[in-house]
Amino acid sequence: MREVITAKIAECSTYFTKQAEIFGKLMANNGVSAEAIRVDYTHPRQVRIQVTSPPAMAFVRLLERLDELAMQIDLLWWGGVFNDRQRLKALHQLQGHLIKTGQ
Repeated sequence: MREVITAKIAECSTYFTKQAEIFGKLMANNGVSAEAIRVDYTHPRQVRIQVTSPPAMAFVRLLERLDELAMQIDLLWWGGVFNDRQRLKALHQLQGHLIKTGQ
């Protein structure tokens, strides 16, 4: 069972890495950066959790990467590269991939 979980997490991590590269290229090609566009989130939350196993920690890292990708998507949206529909589609695809990993 652990091998299946590890493989699913690795596949999601690879997918997230590819998406980060795509978003990074879009940002570079369109002059979008965190320095150029300041995005402030209204009520960001920090959550403390207790992790009980290495696979659980790997999943937490995927959650953190999802958050980083969501920030890239928001920068692309604020920079006018993504429209509302593209932003929502990108977010839903990433979230769906993570949900599928957790099932």
